[in-house]
Amino acid sequence: MVLTGSLIIGDSVRHSLEQSAYYRLGEMTHVVAVSERYFRREMAQDMETANPEIQAAPVLLLEGVAVAGGGQHRVNRVQVVGVDEHFEKIAGSPVFSELRENDIMISRNLADRLEVEEGSDILVRVRKASLIPLNAPFVSAEETSVSLRARIIRVVEKEEMGRFSLKASQTAPFNLFISLDRLNRLMEFTGKANHLLINTSLDNRKVRTLLDDCITPADAGLKIRNLESLNQVEVTSERVFMEPQVSQTLEQLPGAQPVISYFVNGIAAGISEIGADAAKQNREIPYSFVSSLNGYLSDDEIILTRWAADDLGAQPGDIIRLKYLEIGPLRQLIDKEVEFVLKQIVPMTPQWADSSRMPWLPGLSDAGHCREWDAGIPINLDAIRDKDESYWNQWKGAPKAYISLNRALELWENRFGRYTAVRFPADMYNEELFHRQFANGIGPGDLGMAIESIRDAGIEAAKNGTDFSGLFIGLSFFILVAAVILTSLLFRLNIESRSGEVGILSALGFKQKQVREIFIVEGFVIAFLGGIFGLFLSVLYTSGVFRILNTLWLDIVRTNVLLIKINPLTLASGLVISLLVSLGAIYFSICRYQKRKTAELQKQTEDILRKSRQLLPDLLMWICLGFPVVVILFQLLYGDNLNP
Repeated sequence: MVLTGSLIIGDSVRHSLEQSAYYRLGEMTHVVAVSERYFRREMAQDMETANPEIQAAPVLLLEGVAVAGGGQHRVNRVQVVGVDEHFEKIAGSPVFSELRENDIMISRNLADRLEVEEGSDILVRVRKASLIPLNAPFVSAEETSVSLRARIIRVVEKEEMGRFSLKASQTAPFNLFISLDRLNRLMEFTGKANHLLINTSLDNRKVRTLLDDCITPADAGLKIRNLESLNQVEVTSERVFMEPQVSQTLEQLPGAQPVISYFVNGIAAGISEIGADAAKQNREIPYSFVSSLNGYLSDDEIILTRWAADDLGAQPGDIIRLKYLEIGPLRQLIDKEVEFVLKQIVPMTPQWADSSRMPWLPGLSDAGHCREWDAGIPINLDAIRDKDESYWNQWKGAPKAYISLNRALELWENRFGRYTAVRFPADMYNEELFHRQFANGIGPGDLGMAIESIRDAGIEAAKNGTDFSGLFIGLSFFILVAAVILTSLLFRLNIESRSGEVGILSALGFKQKQVREIFIVEGFVIAFLGGIFGLFLSVLYTSGVFRILNTLWLDIVRTNVLLIKINPLTLASGLVISLLVSLGAIYFSICRYQKRKTAELQKQTEDILRKSRQLLPDLLMWICLGFPVVVILFQLLYGDNLNP
C-alpha cells in the first residue's frame, strides 16, 4: 500500500501541476510581454490579419487592492486584468464579452476571501500606471492609485480562466477582470496593453518574425506632429527620452535634427568683467528649460533669449552658470553646476521662444501655474517670482537658454535615453521612408519585448519538477524496510510452525527445490491477494489525503488544484514491485531455513552448543543496555547533590 500510494502521489502531483498550467493559461501557447512600457492593443488584430494561424488577445495587466464590507474585508496584491472580447479565444469561455464600464468579474478565491457573490459592490484601487518609466527624470515618484466602485457580475471558476496567471506558481492569484477600455481610461491611456496572449501552432521563431513585421512607431511610444509655425515635423516619445536604438535609427533619416530639452534649477549670471556690479553677479532665474542646438555653438558657449538676458542683465562674453539636478540610483538627487560663455542673445520669436521644445512631463507640462508644478524633484516655490508666472502664462516651458547638442548629451544623457525629440524640415520629411527606416532598424528586443513559449515552459516545468514518487518512497523508506522484515519474519514463523510438514516432505523424497516451490506458490497467492487489497487501500488513502489538502489545509498548500490521478500502469507497477519484494523475502527465508537437516526439522530440536556460545554475547548486550539506564537514573536522583 505504501509503495503504490507513493507512486500514485507522484502521478497525481505531476498531473495536478499540468492541470494547473492549463487552468492558468487556457488556450495560450505564447506570450509577448514588456517591462515598464506599453504598446498598441491593435497589434493583436494586426498579427491575426498577417497570419490566420494566430489568435491573439491584448491584455493590460496591473496590480490593485480590493475592499468589501465597508473595509472589513481587504485583499492586497490583486491582479487586475484588462480584457476585451479577444480574451475569450484564450479563455475558451464566452463570458468576458459581458464586461461593461464598472462591471467586473472576480476569481472564486477572491470572492471567498472578500465574502462576496454576484451582484455585490466592492471598492477597487488600481496602482496608477505611467507611460513614462519609473525613476525617469522629472517624474513624480509618489505612488498613486485610482479608485472605482465596481459591481461583480460573475464569479469566475478555474475552468473559466479564474486562475489566469503568467507566473509558474501553484498559488492561485486573486484575479479581477475589467473591461480593457475602462482600465485604459482609468490610467488615462488610449488603446494600450502590456501583454499579448497568443494561441498558435507556430514556433517561437515564426512568432517573433511576425511580431517584428507588426511593430509600428506607435508601439515604441513615438508621436509625430507638424510644427507649422516653424515649417518642421517633430518626432517625440511618450517616454520623454528616446532609447539609444530609436535615436540612432531616427538620426539616419535625411535632415534629422536631434533635440534635448532639460529642466534646470537655475540660470545664473557671473559677470566676467572686473569691477562689475555685485548685484548683477547674484541674479538668477529659477526653474527653467534649456534646450540644444546642433552645429552652431561650441561646447562651452550658450545662447540666452532676450527675456532671460534682460532678467540677468547679461551681455555677450559674460559667464552663465546652469544649476541642475542629476538623478542617480534610487532617485538620489545630485546637485550639479556648469559654466558657459554667453555667445548671443536672441529675440523672443517663435523660433527661439518655442514652447514645443518642452517635453511632456505629467505634473509639469499640464500645470496651470508654476506653483502647481509636481516635477518629481524638490521645488522651492518661494523662489518663483511674479515675472516667472507671467513668463509661464505667455510662453509655457519655452527654453530660456540653448547649448550645443554634444554638451547637452554629455550633461543629460541617461539610462532612459538620449534625445527628447528629433526634428526634420517639413520639405525633407518622408513618412514612408520614416516607417521603412523604423522597420529596418527597430526590433522587438530593442523595445524590451520578450516572447515566451509559455505553454511548453509550463508543461515542461510540471513534468520535470520534483519527483514526488521518489520523495515519498524515500520518506517511507523505513516503513518499507520494516514491511519487508515483517514479511520475512511472518513467513519464517509460518515455516517453523509447519516444520514437521517440511520434514515429512523431505523424508518422503521431495527435493528441497520442490519444497521451496510449494511454499513460494503459497506465498505468491497470499502476497497477490494482499497486494490487490493494498491497491484499494492506497487509492482510498491517497484520495483522502488530497481531499484534506484541498480543503482543511488549503491555507498551507495554497492551492485547491490537487487532483488524484489513477494510472493503470502505476497500479500494475506497484503490484509487481510489491510481489517481487515479498517473494524475495519469502525465498530467502525458505533458503535459510532449509539449511537445517531433515532430522532436526522433525524433532524440532536446536543446537544446544550454539545456545551456550550465544550466552556470553547476550550477557554483554544486557550489560551495555543496562549501564546507561543506571547512570541516567542515578543522575536524575542524585544530580543536585553532585553540583558543587
